[in-house]
This record gives sequence, C-alpha cells and structure tokens, in this order.
Amino acid sequence: MKGLCDTGRLDDVLHLLYSMLWRISRKGCDADVVIYRTLLEALCAAGRVKLVEEILGKVLKKGLRSPSTRRAFQRPVLSGATTLVEMKRTIDEALVVHGVRSPASYEAMITDLYKDDEFSHAGKLFHEMTQKGFRPLVSMIEAKIAALYTRTVC
Repeated sequence: MKGLCDTGRLDDVLHLLYSMLWRISRKGCDADVVIYRTLLEALCAAGRVKLVEEILGKVLKKGLRSPSTRRAFQRPVLSGATTLVEMKRTIDEALVVHGVRSPASYEAMITDLYKDDEFSHAGKLFHEMTQKGFRPLVSMIEAKIAALYTRTVC
C-alpha cells in the first residue's frame, strides 16, 4: 500500500481497501491500522479530505471499533484542521482512540510513529498503552532505538 501511495496510485489503493472491508467487518483488523493510516494521510496530502473522512468512518465502523462499545458512532471531522500535520494527528487519534485497543494496534501505531520521527506522539501512545495494562513489545523498543539512531546519525 505504501508503495502505491508513494507513486500516487491512490485510486488503486482505494480499490484495494474497499475490497478489504469485507474482511475488516468479519474479523476486525486492528493490526492493519498502519495501512489505513498510510492511505488516509496520502489522500489528505492529495487534498481529498472529504473522501478521507468517509473512508475513516467506514473503517472505524466496520472493524476497528471495539464490539463492547455501545456508544453512538461519530465520524471524525478533518475539515477543521488547517495543516496536513493536524490532519495526520486527527487520523492517528481516531484510529487509536476509536479503534480497538490491543497490543497489535498499539505496536503498529507506535512503531510507525517512531519511523515518522513523531517521538512525542509515540511517547504518549506508549504511556497510554502501559496505563491500560499492556506490556511493551520488543519490536516497539527496537523501533525507538532505530529511530533514535537514525536521528543522531543524520
């Protein structure tokens, strides 16, 4: 997905995502949160904000939301964000806050945030994860070390 997004083939990625929605609704795909994040951020960068809101709403409604959650579902609104950074933060928060909190979803988001040099946001999620009783995985620590190494070398 990232390769398709990087080359600007967003319509192909959309087609692939829509074909995955049936799987999302059957099993839930909290570990695939990075795929959704990549696509949604690429669409925001391309100026397709309304489409991002629609897709984010569908993904959250179909499978990332916890089955025990009984509250009314509200689609996240990105139109209030003025910069791409604010839109990305809104997407991240929607995927984690409204999504299923599991070790797989935390691992996916935290390692991806470290790769993107988003240390403060990754740190907040890391802290939240430990407060919820989840133990950090070795891959999360490795991602942080790799990001710190890259940051000091470059």
